[in-house]
Order: sequence, then structure tokens, then C-alpha cells
Amino acid sequence: MRDNIELNGVTNITALNKAVGETHGTAQLNMGEENADSSLVRSPTGRDLGHETVEVISMDEFIGAEQLPVPHVVKIDVEDFEYSVMQGMRRTLAEPACKLVCCEVHPSLLPPEISPQSIPAVLGSLGFQYIDACPRKDTFHVFASKTGP
Repeated sequence: MRDNIELNGVTNITALNKAVGETHGTAQLNMGEENADSSLVRSPTGRDLGHETVEVISMDEFIGAEQLPVPHVVKIDVEDFEYSVMQGMRRTLAEPACKLVCCEVHPSLLPPEISPQSIPAVLGSLGFQYIDACPRKDTFHVFASKTGP
């Protein structure tokens, strides 16, 4: 990401080496065969391909501490940790200024206590009125809007 930011001369992005979750702390990032396959929940392949300890932050706390504006659009693609990310940004997602959420969900990789229906249910409880879940191979994509389809 940092290489792409520099390559494109973008100056309004700051890359942070942190994971996002429900509360502040640390977690074990289990490495996947591809960088995008890494997960905080479990080893993506069932084999130990290595891991590292990462700092986890709550977006609600981070946005408040850094005095950042509420995002209008949120994209979540975190390989099994979607529910935890949403729990850590409930205040942000509930803000009227936050109008759209796009989230990729891997039902087979969610923690056992989290059902795939939990993701749209959380968004509905936070004021998103138009929620659509589109299947795609072994995932589904949730699109949630406060202002209409």
C-alpha cells in the first residue's frame, strides 16, 4: 500500500500498520498464502504459514482520538473479522453522515458464534435501511445504505 501511495504521488492518505477490531489490544495475524488471505481469526489454510502480533484498534476510538470526520462510505474486507470491525465502529456507523457500507463476508470462515445474518442485522440496527446481500462464489457482499438503493 505504501508503495502504491508513493508511486501515485497521493498525499491525502496515511497508511497505518494496525488492524481494526472491537477493542484496543493486540491479536495474532495468521498469514495466508497470499497477503490478502491473512486472518485474525484462524489460519486460512488450516496450516501454520506463520503469524505476527499486530496492534488492534477500535475505529470509534481512533476517529475520536484523531478528531477525524465521520466517513461517508466504509469498505470492510477483513477475512473473517467483519463483525468485530463493525462492533468497534458502531458509533461511527450510526452517524447520519455515514451513508454507505460495502462489506465482503466469508460465511465459512466466520467465528462459530457469528452467523452470516449477523452482519446485515448489525447494519440494520445502526440505521441502514436498504440492505442487499449479493452472493459471489464462496462469499457474499453486503451493500447497506441509509439513503436508498
